Amino acid sequence: MTEPQPPILREDTQVASEQATEDIPSAHTESAAEVSWRLRGQHALHVALSALQTSWGRWTRLSRLVQVAISLVTLVAILALSLGIGAFVRSGHVPTSAIARPPAPIPTATEALPLPVTEFSVTTANSSPGDIAVGPDKNLWFTEVAGNRIGRLTPLGVLTEFTLPHSSSAPMGIVAGPDGAIWFTEADRIGRITVSGHISEYALPTPHASARGITVGPDGNLWFTEYLANRIGRITPRGRITEYPLPTSHVAPLGITAGSDGNVWFTEFYGNAIGRIATDGSHLKTFTLPTPSGSLTATQPTSIVAGPGGVLWFTEFYRRVGRITATGTITQYALPHPPQTLGVAVPGTIAVGSDGLLWLTDAASNEIWHVTVAGVATVYSPRATTPIRYSGPCGITLGPDGRLWFTEYYGNKVGRIT
Repeated sequence: MTEPQPPILREDTQVASEQATEDIPSAHTESAAEVSWRLRGQHALHVALSALQTSWGRWTRLSRLVQVAISLVTLVAILALSLGIGAFVRSGHVPTSAIARPPAPIPTATEALPLPVTEFSVTTANSSPGDIAVGPDKNLWFTEVAGNRIGRLTPLGVLTEFTLPHSSSAPMGIVAGPDGAIWFTEADRIGRITVSGHISEYALPTPHASARGITVGPDGNLWFTEYLANRIGRITPRGRITEYPLPTSHVAPLGITAGSDGNVWFTEFYGNAIGRIATDGSHLKTFTLPTPSGSLTATQPTSIVAGPGGVLWFTEFYRRVGRITATGTITQYALPHPPQTLGVAVPGTIAVGSDGLLWLTDAASNEIWHVTVAGVATVYSPRATTPIRYSGPCGITLGPDGRLWFTEYYGNKVGRIT
């Protein structure tokens, strides 16, 4: 049974906008027109790729070569938008006076630092490892989006895979539950798997909801986002589901986490906001994220996590990371990009390391970042015996051994930062 929609409050927030590092001059500075048209193209490209990813779980026979090709085409397309459209503007076909002023330039990192990692291959080919979490058994559990499986990896590298009962389930988010089991999201269901591998599934009341992020709430229940249904969901350990519709249509709730203030916090990807809801479903409030001055793109927040000092940290699709206090004060930091990434950076999952730093993955640039609580960012290039190419770092979590573990969506592996 769906409970009544709670009262809604929406407020604009005080914002402190900062850059993580100083700008480093480059050989070519884009004009306002070039930047604006490039960002327009990148946004349109992302919308198309988001539609592709929604149905990715059903492409179980897609070869790794095709996945790599898609990544390369994405990078080339964005580069073409940066150069080709810029040339079109310079030629005079687009009046620069009609283009909005661009946002502050993104600082450029001189070089991505090497990051030694150990990799563990996933047995099922092209499984697209997604989110990852530590189970109550101190093993690493992860979703296989295209493989239609849940994977379990011991800290010593022993892998076991569990096939889901329904085909094309596209498991996404995963978390250790309060009941000693592991819970995960599927396209139309919430799943539960015991440490011994017994799977239970609970159908969502709203069809085609596309459940994504999942977390344990302060109330001991599981909370999750419904990306396409535009709802926040709650499921008890006994399987009772309640949905809370969001007031604004098509905001696409995505990441979700429990806050230190006793509320549940989530991101609105297309709503360009951070949401907060009480555990009884009341007092739903959204905090609008500012779009950089003159920018034609929105922020599009993705993942969110409770960080040090009770502050929540979140990633933004367009090369930024942000923080929000329990009272709604937002600070955003631009992420520098190494020259070899062609300016492409799409921050994904974020986690807190044993060092107190915020660690986040970037599948588009094939990098891993860490960010201090002051917003200073450092970018790393994962390396095994040689640099890891086109692996697509995706989920990331702090392991039971105190090390960070992450999934490689395109590389079909799980990595451990050594």
